Amino acid sequence: MHTKLLVVLAVLITGTVSHAQSGSVLGARELEREIKREPVPASILADAVNAVQKLGDDTLRGKFAEVVDQLYPRYQKRAAKKLGGHLELEKQLRQAVADLAAGGITITGFSAEPALYGFDIPEFSEWLVFVPTTRIIRRIDTATGLVERGEIKDYQIAVRKKAEGSDWSFINGSTMSSREIRSLFNSLPADIENFAIPAKSYRKLP
Repeated sequence: MHTKLLVVLAVLITGTVSHAQSGSVLGARELEREIKREPVPASILADAVNAVQKLGDDTLRGKFAEVVDQLYPRYQKRAAKKLGGHLELEKQLRQAVADLAAGGITITGFSAEPALYGFDIPEFSEWLVFVPTTRIIRRIDTATGLVERGEIKDYQIAVRKKAEGSDWSFINGSTMSSREIRSLFNSLPADIENFAIPAKSYRKLP
């Protein structure tokens, strides 16, 4: 149940998890020393959290077209090509949520938590922020009628251009490896999974 829910909340299906080899990590670290970055303002971190909260609220309200429209453009293009187009992304999201509901699973709450790590992405003139999220789910066993509540911890990647007034777009990090994230943003530190990427977990609630 946990794995299926994470896939649904990711909005689309990504590739398999893979890990960078030590040699490529060392090479990336050497390049990282040469990258000139701007510090990410606290106001940008806070704004990213607010934007992710709105995204979560839109998902809970069933505004799937708006959610798909807010995917990070390069990520959206890659996913649309993989799944058969923009409309297919929306269709699959709607169907996946319907399948969960049919299985007795509903998302009852969403909260975006304070962001601790953000990065200047100089190659695209963008801000990137890792925003931890918490989702509360309820599952009713269709056979017994027993109710189970659970808490999912994962994260959204919020990205926006540095230009004043730019809108945020998003990548759900739930099903992405650090290597896949860095394939979109090559200048990210090679060891982001060790300190910047929020931990993912699931636990039953009383």
